[in-house]
Amino acid sequence: MSEFWQELIISWGGNAILGGLIIYLGMIYLERIGRNEQAAIDERLKSLEQNHEKLLTKDEHFHQISQEAYTNFFTAKMGAHIELANLKYDYILAIDEFLPDPLNESENINVTQVKLILEIRDHIRRNRIYWSDGFLTAFDEWNDTFTSEKSKIEYDIRERWSHFTSMEDATGEPAGLLADIEKHQCILEFLDDSSEYLNTLFIKIDSDINLLRKKYNL
Repeated sequence: MSEFWQELIISWGGNAILGGLIIYLGMIYLERIGRNEQAAIDERLKSLEQNHEKLLTKDEHFHQISQEAYTNFFTAKMGAHIELANLKYDYILAIDEFLPDPLNESENINVTQVKLILEIRDHIRRNRIYWSDGFLTAFDEWNDTFTSEKSKIEYDIRERWSHFTSMEDATGEPAGLLADIEKHQCILEFLDDSSEYLNTLFIKIDSDINLLRKKYNL
């Protein structure tokens, strides 16, 4: 009870009726304070409950986003490895099934092999985030040499472009095709000379795929 009500009861204590009235009014006052305090407490509890629900909803939403991000990353990673495995298979098949035509120079070069090695190279470069460190080390070592050699070949062809244009009349083939034939032939010679690096890269491809299969029981 507040100090005000205590002093009032003491000062009017001699009068029973007034004293009873004061006590009654004091009880009403205290009850009203109690209700107000309880209402404030209830309001506070309701606010805490709402905040808690918001936090739970936020955490659930964050968890859902994290799970979705992981699923998307895993799906993309598996897709990248599957595509690389298919390209490697096609590359080996292109070598095994190639039949040169000695009567047609443009058919005497395994153009499919060249196109596939370029596709493999571009695919690996576009999806670096998905490969293991060991795989990337092997690829970078091979690709640095390949890029340098490819640039030299293309530069040499540009410098000798007049040679290819002069050959058009003699061969009946456009200069661009003749230049591509020489370019592909030079790339094939490089691939043959650097087969050890390429074999190491292919072993790393198989190793990465096997690790994924074991990790996820595929």
